[in-house]
Amino acid sequence: MTAEPLTPAAIRNRLRAALSTIDALYDEMLEPVSRSGQGGSNDTELNRTERIIAVREEVGYQTWATIEAICDERAIEEPTCSEYEVTTHTAWLRDHADDFATYTGATDALQEMEDCAEAITNVVFGHHRPRLALGACTITACDGTVRDAGQDDDGHQIARCTHCGTTAGVRWWAEQMRMPVRDTLTGAELIVLAHQQYGRRLTPAAIRQAVRRDMLHPIKDTRPQAFTMADCIGYLTRAS
Repeated sequence: MTAEPLTPAAIRNRLRAALSTIDALYDEMLEPVSRSGQGGSNDTELNRTERIIAVREEVGYQTWATIEAICDERAIEEPTCSEYEVTTHTAWLRDHADDFATYTGATDALQEMEDCAEAITNVVFGHHRPRLALGACTITACDGTVRDAGQDDDGHQIARCTHCGTTAGVRWWAEQMRMPVRDTLTGAELIVLAHQQYGRRLTPAAIRQAVRRDMLHPIKDTRPQAFTMADCIGYLTRAS
């Protein structure tokens, strides 16, 4: 397998995931430590405040700079907002996802958006929460780590090496590593998946409500109740 450039569809999907995390957690950075979970557990309150200010400024700058670059290249009128109105920025970027995915700086801009989402997540949860690692890369002479990379254009789960950039289906990687692939998740595991990869806070009550609304479909006769991985990913993607 060799690394391939991201398609516009893949860029759009990853952009939307990053924007969903920014939207979900941006204001939560302002909550006291006792309300925002483990956030800042190893920081003094002053240090945490300084981190929050720095991250908010950086996110505002990066999202606004991306909007300016797209508008300049595509001759689109800039939105009437300041560089500090992050929720307005993310809404604009979501509405112009096609323009984002096809402009010349899309790959670098995507990395900036994902870095912003990660920085916010780190502040809220108080520590680095990387995407799930599958294991060591199996490509010859590569010492990278293979991590979950979301979904491809067809909705299949993929993973990418952090060093050589090789991207392939999770099942392909699992076969190379001689490891099993999870086909189902319990409610508790779905909650962890939502937190780590989508920046969302699910509760058992929210899962029960999703089942009642036919948004999640439990596997018959499973105890504890379980769902297919595809069903879980579909639910989180639609709900983000």
